[in-house]
Amino acid sequence: MKIESTLNISYNNHCILNKFAKEQKVTKSELISQLFLLLSKDKSINCKTFKRVSYQKKDDHTNWKKIHVSYRADVYELCLDLRNCWKFSISYLLAFAIKKYILNNNSCMNNTDNYRSSYMFFYHDYKNH
Repeated sequence: MKIESTLNISYNNHCILNKFAKEQKVTKSELISQLFLLLSKDKSINCKTFKRVSYQKKDDHTNWKKIHVSYRADVYELCLDLRNCWKFSISYLLAFAIKKYILNNNSCMNNTDNYRSSYMFFYHDYKNH
């Protein structure tokens, strides 16, 4: 089952996605799904509690584009979990993933599979224990 959604990204990131998807010979939706799967394995980002979701800052100099994405149901659920755990909008997470995995280190994109293993987010409040 596929779930359709929209994301708001900068034109610059849109161009990067298009170019990299062509290089990898995958659709934009497949590339975006792979980026979210990579994010789910990233242990450097901690879960946050009692905080609102953060959104991308829109400055006047950046043009924005709404893109349509088609996810597998499990990837869509993963996106929602990432949003709830890390307190960033899904569009913000995509921008973060583009910067981290495509612009800074695209070698890890060659080793992604499209089926994630099960995952679990842990949160421990060290202040109260």
